[in-house]
Amino acid sequence: RRIGSKFGDIGRIAAGNLLAELTSTISSSVISPTIRFAADAPQLAFNAEGSINALRTQAGDAIASRFEQFALNDAPKLGISPTLALEASSQILTQQRQLGFTAAEAEQNTKDNLRILAAIKATNPNLTDQEAVQVLTAPDRGEFDSIQRYIPLINAARVEQEALAISGKTNKKALTELDKARAVQSLKMKGNII
Repeated sequence: RRIGSKFGDIGRIAAGNLLAELTSTISSSVISPTIRFAADAPQLAFNAEGSINALRTQAGDAIASRFEQFALNDAPKLGISPTLALEASSQILTQQRQLGFTAAEAEQNTKDNLRILAAIKATNPNLTDQEAVQVLTAPDRGEFDSIQRYIPLINAARVEQEALAISGKTNKKALTELDKARAVQSLKMKGNII
Protein backbone atom coordinates (compact mmCIF):
# COMPACT_ATOMS: atom_id res chain seq x y z
CA ARG A 1 0.00 0.00 0.00
CA ARG A 2 2.81 2.40 0.82
CA ILE A 3 4.59 1.56 -2.43
CA GLY A 4 1.41 2.22 -4.39
CA SER A 5 0.96 5.65 -2.84
CA LYS A 6 4.59 6.52 -3.48
CA PHE A 7 4.29 5.53 -7.13
CA GLY A 8 1.07 7.53 -7.34
CA ASP A 9 2.88 10.61 -6.03
CA ILE A 10 5.79 10.06 -8.39
CA GLY A 11 3.39 9.65 -11.30
CA ARG A 12 1.62 12.91 -10.46
CA ILE A 13 4.94 14.72 -10.06
CA ALA A 14 6.28 13.29 -13.33
CA ALA A 15 3.10 14.21 -15.18
CA GLY A 16 3.21 17.72 -13.75
CA ASN A 17 6.87 18.13 -14.68
CA LEU A 18 6.21 16.78 -18.18
CA LEU A 19 3.29 19.16 -18.64
CA ALA A 20 5.37 22.11 -17.44
CA GLU A 21 8.29 21.13 -19.66
CA LEU A 22 6.12 20.63 -22.73
CA THR A 23 4.25 23.86 -22.15
CA SER A 24 7.42 25.94 -21.84
CA THR A 25 9.32 24.16 -24.62
CA ILE A 26 6.69 24.21 -27.32
CA SER A 27 4.63 27.24 -26.34
CA SER A 28 4.42 28.56 -29.88
CA SER A 29 3.19 25.34 -31.46
CA VAL A 30 -0.32 24.03 -31.88
CA ILE A 31 0.19 21.51 -29.09
CA SER A 32 0.75 24.12 -26.38
CA PRO A 33 -2.79 25.55 -26.31
CA THR A 34 -4.11 22.00 -26.16
CA ILE A 35 -1.85 21.20 -23.22
CA ARG A 36 -2.86 24.42 -21.47
CA PHE A 37 -6.51 23.63 -22.12
CA ALA A 38 -6.03 20.15 -20.68
CA ALA A 39 -4.37 21.62 -17.61
CA ASP A 40 -7.16 24.20 -17.22
CA ALA A 41 -10.03 21.83 -18.05
CA PRO A 42 -10.94 20.94 -14.44
CA GLN A 43 -11.13 24.63 -13.45
CA LEU A 44 -13.11 25.49 -16.60
CA ALA A 45 -15.56 22.67 -15.90
CA PHE A 46 -15.90 23.86 -12.31
CA ASN A 47 -16.56 27.46 -13.46
CA ALA A 48 -19.13 26.31 -16.04
CA GLU A 49 -20.94 24.12 -13.52
CA GLY A 50 -20.99 26.97 -11.01
CA SER A 51 -22.43 29.31 -13.63
CA ILE A 52 -25.12 26.80 -14.58
CA ASN A 53 -26.02 26.35 -10.92
CA ALA A 54 -26.18 30.14 -10.46
CA LEU A 55 -28.43 30.41 -13.51
CA ARG A 56 -30.70 27.67 -12.13
CA THR A 57 -30.93 29.45 -8.79
CA GLN A 58 -31.57 32.85 -10.35
CA ALA A 59 -33.85 31.93 -13.24
CA GLY A 60 -34.97 28.32 -12.88
CA ASP A 61 -34.17 25.11 -14.70
CA ALA A 62 -35.85 26.02 -18.00
CA ILE A 63 -33.96 29.28 -18.53
CA ALA A 64 -30.69 27.75 -17.28
CA SER A 65 -31.12 24.92 -19.76
CA ARG A 66 -31.70 27.39 -22.61
CA PHE A 67 -28.55 29.28 -21.68
CA GLU A 68 -26.60 26.03 -21.51
CA GLN A 69 -27.77 25.20 -25.04
CA PHE A 70 -26.98 28.76 -26.15
CA ALA A 71 -23.47 28.42 -24.71
CA LEU A 72 -22.87 25.09 -26.43
CA ASN A 73 -24.44 25.90 -29.80
CA ASP A 74 -24.38 29.66 -30.35
CA ALA A 75 -21.39 30.94 -28.36
CA PRO A 76 -18.76 29.23 -30.56
CA LYS A 77 -20.46 30.69 -33.65
CA LEU A 78 -20.16 34.12 -32.04
CA GLY A 79 -16.49 33.53 -31.33
CA ILE A 80 -16.69 33.17 -27.55
CA SER A 81 -16.16 30.08 -25.46
CA PRO A 82 -19.08 28.23 -23.90
CA THR A 83 -17.50 28.84 -20.50
CA LEU A 84 -17.38 32.60 -21.07
CA ALA A 85 -20.97 32.52 -22.32
CA LEU A 86 -22.14 30.71 -19.19
CA GLU A 87 -20.16 32.88 -16.78
CA ALA A 88 -21.28 36.09 -18.49
CA SER A 89 -24.88 34.85 -18.70
CA SER A 90 -24.92 34.22 -14.98
CA GLN A 91 -23.56 37.69 -14.16
CA ILE A 92 -25.64 39.59 -16.70
CA LEU A 93 -28.90 37.77 -15.97
CA THR A 94 -28.46 38.31 -12.23
CA GLN A 95 -27.84 42.02 -12.79
CA GLN A 96 -30.84 42.28 -15.13
CA ARG A 97 -33.15 40.64 -12.59
CA GLN A 98 -31.81 42.86 -9.78
CA LEU A 99 -32.62 45.90 -11.92
CA GLY A 100 -36.23 44.75 -12.14
CA PHE A 101 -36.51 43.23 -15.60
CA THR A 102 -39.00 40.38 -15.96
CA ALA A 103 -37.57 36.91 -16.45
CA ALA A 104 -38.38 37.02 -20.19
CA GLU A 105 -36.86 40.49 -20.63
CA ALA A 106 -33.76 39.53 -18.66
CA GLU A 107 -33.31 36.38 -20.75
CA GLN A 108 -33.54 38.25 -24.06
CA ASN A 109 -31.38 41.13 -22.83
CA THR A 110 -28.74 38.67 -21.64
CA LYS A 111 -28.62 36.93 -25.03
CA ASP A 112 -28.37 40.32 -26.77
CA ASN A 113 -25.59 41.31 -24.37
CA LEU A 114 -23.70 38.08 -25.13
CA ARG A 115 -23.71 39.03 -28.83
CA ILE A 116 -22.38 42.47 -27.96
CA LEU A 117 -19.80 40.85 -25.64
CA ALA A 118 -18.59 38.73 -28.54
CA ALA A 119 -18.19 41.84 -30.69
CA ILE A 120 -16.29 43.63 -27.92
CA LYS A 121 -13.96 40.64 -27.52
CA ALA A 122 -13.47 40.46 -31.30
CA THR A 123 -12.46 44.12 -31.52
CA ASN A 124 -10.13 43.86 -28.54
CA PRO A 125 -8.78 40.32 -28.13
CA ASN A 126 -6.35 41.45 -25.40
CA LEU A 127 -9.27 42.25 -23.12
CA THR A 128 -9.71 39.47 -20.58
CA ASP A 129 -13.07 37.78 -20.39
CA GLN A 130 -13.84 39.37 -17.03
CA GLU A 131 -12.80 42.82 -18.28
CA ALA A 132 -15.13 42.44 -21.27
CA VAL A 133 -18.03 41.48 -19.00
CA GLN A 134 -17.26 44.49 -16.77
CA VAL A 135 -17.25 46.82 -19.79
CA LEU A 136 -20.64 45.49 -20.81
CA THR A 137 -22.29 45.58 -17.39
CA ALA A 138 -20.83 48.90 -16.16
CA PRO A 139 -23.49 51.11 -17.82
CA ASP A 140 -26.20 49.39 -15.81
CA ARG A 141 -24.37 50.66 -12.73
CA GLY A 142 -24.22 54.19 -14.14
CA GLU A 143 -20.57 53.86 -15.25
CA PHE A 144 -20.25 54.83 -18.91
CA ASP A 145 -16.55 55.50 -19.55
CA SER A 146 -15.46 51.95 -20.35
CA ILE A 147 -18.23 51.15 -22.83
CA GLN A 148 -17.88 54.42 -24.76
CA ARG A 149 -14.83 53.00 -26.53
CA TYR A 150 -17.13 50.40 -28.13
CA ILE A 151 -20.53 52.14 -28.11
CA PRO A 152 -19.82 55.89 -28.02
CA LEU A 153 -23.44 57.00 -27.86
CA ILE A 154 -23.89 55.68 -24.31
CA ASN A 155 -23.47 58.46 -21.76
CA ALA A 156 -25.45 59.81 -18.81
CA ALA A 157 -27.32 62.47 -20.79
CA ARG A 158 -28.27 60.06 -23.58
CA VAL A 159 -29.45 57.47 -21.07
CA GLU A 160 -31.73 60.03 -19.42
CA GLN A 161 -33.13 61.17 -22.79
CA GLU A 162 -33.74 57.57 -23.87
CA ALA A 163 -35.30 56.67 -20.51
CA LEU A 164 -37.71 59.62 -20.77
CA ALA A 165 -38.66 58.60 -24.30
CA ILE A 166 -39.17 54.92 -23.45
CA SER A 167 -41.01 55.47 -20.17
CA GLY A 168 -43.17 58.35 -21.35
CA LYS A 169 -42.21 60.31 -18.25
CA THR A 170 -41.54 64.03 -18.56
CA ASN A 171 -39.36 64.59 -15.51
CA LYS A 172 -35.94 62.97 -15.18
CA LYS A 173 -36.34 62.93 -11.39
CA ALA A 174 -39.25 60.50 -11.87
CA LEU A 175 -37.04 57.97 -13.67
CA THR A 176 -36.47 54.68 -11.87
CA GLU A 177 -33.39 52.49 -12.08
CA LEU A 178 -35.40 50.14 -14.30
CA ASP A 179 -36.28 53.02 -16.65
CA LYS A 180 -32.58 53.84 -16.95
CA ALA A 181 -31.64 50.17 -17.39
CA ARG A 182 -34.16 49.86 -20.23
CA ALA A 183 -32.61 52.95 -21.80
CA VAL A 184 -29.11 51.52 -21.48
CA GLN A 185 -30.23 48.28 -23.13
CA SER A 186 -31.93 50.21 -25.91
CA LEU A 187 -28.80 52.28 -26.54
CA LYS A 188 -26.63 49.16 -26.53
CA MET A 189 -28.83 47.70 -29.24
CA LYS A 190 -28.97 50.94 -31.27
CA GLY A 191 -25.25 51.51 -31.09
CA ASN A 192 -23.94 47.99 -30.88
CA ILE A 193 -20.89 47.02 -32.84
CA ILE A 194 -22.22 43.75 -34.24
